[in-house]
Amino acid sequence: MNKDSKSRVDEKSKAFEDERNKLRKELEALRTALNDLKSKNQKTETDLKKNIKSAEDSLADILREYDVQMETKTKELSEEKSNLVKMQEELKERQEYFKKIEEERKRETELEKQWSIKMKRHELEKQKRLEAAKVTLEFLRKMKKFRADRRKAEKKKQKAEKAK
Repeated sequence: MNKDSKSRVDEKSKAFEDERNKLRKELEALRTALNDLKSKNQKTETDLKKNIKSAEDSLADILREYDVQMETKTKELSEEKSNLVKMQEELKERQEYFKKIEEERKRETELEKQWSIKMKRHELEKQKRLEAAKVTLEFLRKMKKFRADRRKAEKKKQKAEKAK
């Protein structure tokens, strides 16, 4: 081989070695960067897993609290419904009671009207009897006076006939 060719081979060999070293350094830098990224990503992944676990735990706590609240509210609602039913029954009973009272008042009012009418009739009858009694007494007085006057007149007439 000649020198020129050897020198070209040496140059190419050196260029190859330089390129190879450059690529190795670049590869080493990329491996280091990859390892750094892996480490960083692993830390980020660990942090994310912790955050997810924390969020899951928090959500579980919230759900448990929600379940407890819903159970309490369900019991309260059930009690309120029960109270409502009792109050509606009591209201119905009281409405029926007041309806009976109102009917009794109407009946009493009607009886009072009837009694008032009867009392007025009784008073009228009483007044009529009193008037009839007065008229009868007056008639009897006049009758008595008439008879007494008639007897007097007959006695006078008899005395006058005897005197004649």
